Amino acid sequence: MKITWIIEDDDIQRIREFVNKHNNPFVEIRILRNVNRQNIRIDKDSVLKHMLMCLLATQQRSGPNTPVGLFMQKTPFPLTIENIETNDDIENFIRITLQQNGLNRYINRIPKFCASNIRYLQKTKWQLLEILKTNTFTPC
Repeated sequence: MKITWIIEDDDIQRIREFVNKHNNPFVEIRILRNVNRQNIRIDKDSVLKHMLMCLLATQQRSGPNTPVGLFMQKTPFPLTIENIETNDDIENFIRITLQQNGLNRYINRIPKFCASNIRYLQKTKWQLLEILKTNTFTPC
């Protein structure tokens, strides 16, 4: 199954109208902290790490003292683009790394999704990086 998400100008306008109507300090603080951040590192490894964090966190608890939280805090981070791309079987390499770090929940699904995303990023020559680097969010 392939899903194509097309965001049109009227979609953006409806979201802006909603935000303007429901503007509150909590939203403004979240925008400043999470959207309009300065000095954000945007490279292949940070995209990989955040993609993996999203996949892991939506499937299981991910607080700071959980297996997911502890794994995401590892320095150096065990999964880098360099060590992933030097493996012939990306999915299996991710699976083994997760298992070695006590992350066994959805151990077949998460590596499959992550490997699929990596293959897509490779196929598109990581165009996402350029989009992330040049795309800015303008509050309503």
